[in-house]
Amino acid sequence: MATDVMAMVDDLMLQERWQDAVAFLEARPEAVQSDHRLSWTLGWAHFKLRNLETARGLLRTAAEMAPDEYAEHFALGTVCLELSEYAEAEKSLLRAMQIRDTTLARMTLAMAYMEQGRMQEAEQIHLDGLAAEPKSRDRWESYGDFLSDQGRDAEAEKAYAEAKLLVA
Repeated sequence: MATDVMAMVDDLMLQERWQDAVAFLEARPEAVQSDHRLSWTLGWAHFKLRNLETARGLLRTAAEMAPDEYAEHFALGTVCLELSEYAEAEKSLLRAMQIRDTTLARMTLAMAYMEQGRMQEAEQIHLDGLAAEPKSRDRWESYGDFLSDQGRDAEAEKAYAEAKLLVA
C-alpha cells in the first residue's frame, strides 16, 4: 500500500502541488506513520508551504524511522535552520554528511554556523569539503560564495577561477 501511495504522491510533488500532496497524505495517516518516505514527503511538502513546526515533527519522525537515510537528516537540518534551532540543525546536517557527503549539506551547515557567527567553523566545512573533493566545481563555487559573503573578494575570485577550470 505504501508503494502505491508513494507513486501517487510523487506525481504531486514533482508538479510542486504541495497543498494537494499534504491533503492526499493527511488522508492516509496509517501509511505516513508506517513509512519513512511518506513521512519525509509530507514533512517536505509542509516545509514548502512554510509550515515549519509541522514539517519539523514529520521530518524528525522520518529520521527516527530511517536513521541511515541522508534525505531525512538533511531535510530535518534544513527545517531546523529555518527555525533558528541551530543545535538540532547541526546535529542533523552532520549526520546527513556522515551518510553522504554532499556540497548541499556542507553549504547548509556552513550557513548554520554563519548565522551563529561561527565563521571559522563555516569556512572549515568548506575547506574540508574541498579536501575531500578538490575537483568539485560546486564546492569551489560554494567556497567562493562564502568568501565573497565575508568581503574577501580577492580570495573569492581565486576560488571562482579554480571552479571555472573544472568540468561542471
